[in-house]
Amino acid sequence: MRPVSVRIGLLGTPVSREQRLFISWFGIRGIGSIYYLMYAINQGLPRHGISVTPLMNLYGRRKARRSGR
Repeated sequence: MRPVSVRIGLLGTPVSREQRLFISWFGIRGIGSIYYLMYAINQGLPRHGISVTPLMNLYGRRKARRSGR
């Protein structure tokens, strides 16, 4: 139920569709966890996670494609 309510709550905001899906999957507190995880990975912690790593990679590729246009 949380993902649906977050997506509805973000309607009408300047958030892209991909960002809305990403935020609704992980939730507001989950986004903070991802931030700290990415910080730790950048400091040398090995990558891990069932959905975080693949979804972060997908988001990064899509964002790079949009920026390259």
